[in-house]
Amino acid sequence: MPKNLLLVLSSLIAFGAYSQNLTVDNLLKLRKSEIGYVEEFLTSKGWSFTRAEEPTDDNMGTATFAYKKNNYNDNAECFLTFLYSQSIERKRVGIQIINSQVYNSYLSEIKRLGCKLIDSKVEDNAIIKVYRGQTTTFKITTSTLKSEFEGTNTFYYILICDNIDYAFNFAN
Repeated sequence: MPKNLLLVLSSLIAFGAYSQNLTVDNLLKLRKSEIGYVEEFLTSKGWSFTRAEEPTDDNMGTATFAYKKNNYNDNAECFLTFLYSQSIERKRVGIQIINSQVYNSYLSEIKRLGCKLIDSKVEDNAIIKVYRGQTTTFKITTSTLKSEFEGTNTFYYILICDNIDYAFNFAN
């Protein structure tokens, strides 16, 4: 019994050390928010603004934020992109992470919300999985990139959007 308790506490401490990351519930709330709220919320959590682009008739606007960004290059532990449209009420949130424990935590939260795996495939050397809930779709892309030291790094990208948005813009 003490070993199991120690394992659980160790896991909680490890996730707590990474606590500035956001929960899926946070991401869902951000997706429905205005850009000003998104910036204020993320800044209060230790994220830094990296760049933005205004929306056009053809493309959604974006605001990108980084968590624990390296001051000497563009590397960070996580990147979050808020995508929005001015002409129609359409918003998306994408988060890129490199930590497999954080990825597994997000995946568990997505499943806890009742989302079901509706599609999976390999495309452009990446594994793509699509989970759908009653109103929200999560498109998860797992890919690798060669590192500067001849190894590979695994990246996870989770895109969150409305089911209708996904069906219209991403489904084949």
